[in-house]
Amino acid sequence: YFSFDHGQVHFIVLDDVEYQGWNTEKDKPGGYRGFISEKQLTWLANDLALVPRDRLVVLTMHIPLYTATGTSDAILVVNRDRVFALLRERRHLLALSGHLHVIESFDFVADMGWPGAARFASVNPGAGCGAWWSGPNDVRGIPETLCTDGSPNGYFVFTFEGSAFRTHFYPVNHDREAQMRIISPAGTLARSELPEARILVNVFTGRPDTKVVYRLDGGAPGHMLLTPMRDAFMERYFETYRATLPDWLKTPDISTHIWSAPLPENLSPGTHKLQIQATDWMGNRFESVRLFEIIP
Repeated sequence: YFSFDHGQVHFIVLDDVEYQGWNTEKDKPGGYRGFISEKQLTWLANDLALVPRDRLVVLTMHIPLYTATGTSDAILVVNRDRVFALLRERRHLLALSGHLHVIESFDFVADMGWPGAARFASVNPGAGCGAWWSGPNDVRGIPETLCTDGSPNGYFVFTFEGSAFRTHFYPVNHDREAQMRIISPAGTLARSELPEARILVNVFTGRPDTKVVYRLDGGAPGHMLLTPMRDAFMERYFETYRATLPDWLKTPDISTHIWSAPLPENLSPGTHKLQIQATDWMGNRFESVRLFEIIP
């Protein structure tokens, strides 16, 4: 663990993987949990005491301080309250993590244990290897490598100016500007299916404050609701390409960035145009279009 300054930004690198020792019962490597040691917390307090309050503090670590994808000690920092206590008076904060094979972006809130008044953003950019370099080969002969929440593997670029930051996601195996996938509707639907049909969209870098709207055939915009769930596209993907996935990878992970809305029941037979627009917290707008057909 160490820290450094770059411009007006103070970066702190934390070691938060606590190995719990050899498993003597099964004679194999033991487990681990997300944990910040007492020695490291003391160092962190001393380090922060030298950093002006108006500086942006960026924490980087392997295991995230918190995740909405599960509660296991192995995927979040169990004593994050100690870290939060040291940061609660800071004005500008960002946490970057790895470990998870999903994209997850949000602001810490009280329900997660954050006691401070300042906005504290968290970004987990997913894994460069997606779901462990798995899936069918693409046109280059390289595994498709989707992450387990349905997002493509890729990388984030962060830019900093003073105490502010911006970020952009660049998918690797897809259109560089592709920022979402329309999950449904797709292909052909019978009118009898409309009462149960839904519009589902996976906005890869979506946060709880992302605004997502849809338009059907150029009509008035309809607002979509953030609905964390397993991506139905990924469920089909897992079923279709099971032989290309690790044996132990049974199901996709919950995606925290899926939006939903009911599909109108009165759609007439024929081809329809669905437009999706997502606006993120930085004011960036991303769009996608899908044509689908209703049959009698």
